[in-house]
Amino acid sequence: MNQTDIETLRQMSDGPTIIVTLFIAIIAILTAVIRDPFDNNN
Repeated sequence: MNQTDIETLRQMSDGPTIIVTLFIAIIAILTAVIRDPFDNNN
């Protein structure tokens, strides 16, 4: 693989990785918000 190929792959993967990190962050926040009331009830 050339260095240019690696650079293009990095540029292509930039968008999806940002979306994935945002998705994971949203899930983490949602789970934290959803779990809090249940933990308090227990």
